[in-house]
Amino acid sequence: MSLQFHGATEGVTGTCHQISFENESILIDCGIFQGKEARDHSELKIDFAISNVKGLVLTHAHIDHVGRLPYLLGAGYTGPIYTSIPTAYLVPEQLIDALKIGFTRNTIMIQTVIKIIKERIVPCKYDQWITVSDTFRIKFHPAGHILGSAFIEVDILSGQGYCITNGMKRRRVVFSGDLGAPYTPILSSPRSPYRADILVLESTYGNRTHKRREGRRTVLLKILKKSLSDNGIVIIPAFAVGRTQELLYELNEIVESGKLPTIPVIVDSPLANRFVKLYSDLNSFWDKESKRRLRRGDDPFLFPGIMSIVNHREHTKVIRRLRKEGGPAIVIAGSGMCTGGRVINYLKNFLSDRRSDIIFIGYQSSGTLGGEILNYRDTNKKSPGYVMIDGKQVRIQAGVHEISGYSAHAGQNDLIRWVKGFRQKPKKIFLVHGEPLAKRVLKKKLNAIGLEVVIAKRKEYSM
Repeated sequence: MSLQFHGATEGVTGTCHQISFENESILIDCGIFQGKEARDHSELKIDFAISNVKGLVLTHAHIDHVGRLPYLLGAGYTGPIYTSIPTAYLVPEQLIDALKIGFTRNTIMIQTVIKIIKERIVPCKYDQWITVSDTFRIKFHPAGHILGSAFIEVDILSGQGYCITNGMKRRRVVFSGDLGAPYTPILSSPRSPYRADILVLESTYGNRTHKRREGRRTVLLKILKKSLSDNGIVIIPAFAVGRTQELLYELNEIVESGKLPTIPVIVDSPLANRFVKLYSDLNSFWDKESKRRLRRGDDPFLFPGIMSIVNHREHTKVIRRLRKEGGPAIVIAGSGMCTGGRVINYLKNFLSDRRSDIIFIGYQSSGTLGGEILNYRDTNKKSPGYVMIDGKQVRIQAGVHEISGYSAHAGQNDLIRWVKGFRQKPKKIFLVHGEPLAKRVLKKKLNAIGLEVVIAKRKEYSM
């Protein structure tokens, strides 16, 4: 058996792992590189052999896990695409937007690619074994990251293994995908599987812990009250899928509890608005608390003041009005790392406004615009007080904040708790999807509880 890592080894983007046995293999995810990693690697190239790939398994619908899928098809992959049921709905929407930005605006070509992907997708229920080939079977489990996210159990059905199940020797590899933090709105918390021989574990926050839900809401409310009292604009860059819906859930509770007056909450992202509708349509996959709220008639995505901006004309009109009249207003716009999307125009116009505030609620990768803005804050303003946006200097005079409790990724304690929950501990752990420091710190913590840990490199490991 061998494992090969084709991405997410130097940072948090480009996830694509290949597990091989004899003459067959399967892929776990096929995402694009972003930020610094996109400059270090060919962002979209499929630079590995795929002739023996029997299946592609997607852990969730974020672009850094699915964005290279059209290029995988272009490289000749003709096999099935296994996803959870919600992810089967989310992936096509995510890829339509990605193709328009990075591939083509030819509607017919995009529709053709999406049609092929939809035909190849095999929606899978959670907690049920799916046979991929004579060599592999897989099982999806809720990961609590975004709707439909999963960690994956992979069993090798033949050859020499470590464990005997039902009289057959089976080696089990678990891929964590992106694990969510406990108590995330709408989503159930991830539960540890029974066992693994090998674990491939994400490490985004391997060196940090998160504020809990009540603590993060208190911090958010404090920042909002300060900025809005100055009639400022609060800009929250957010991923279209996952983070936006979670944030709306929290703002709903804040507004309806009377802790914040009714003010414009502007969701300026066509993609995010489409995902809000999909989340609503897929409410059978929500957690128990969210389902109870819905039964009481409390839709978490509908509350006084919320506005959805769909087209570019409305977007331009809103910015013009905010520049002229000021706030108070809350703007939620993509992209989450400020690498593109409508949030760029808000930053151009309000990053230099002392009354305004930027709130980062998700991970900001090194080399992205969001990372540069956050770095300015974290270095106590010793770095240059500006960033380059579309070739022009924009001064950073707005308040810059980070609330880690809104991250869709598990913190260090959550990751360790999840690993400790395995009844039969993995014999080896490969760390992926994290910056170098996060991996080193998490490795040390896991070593301290007696586990063998390897920081994965972009190469093949034979076992």
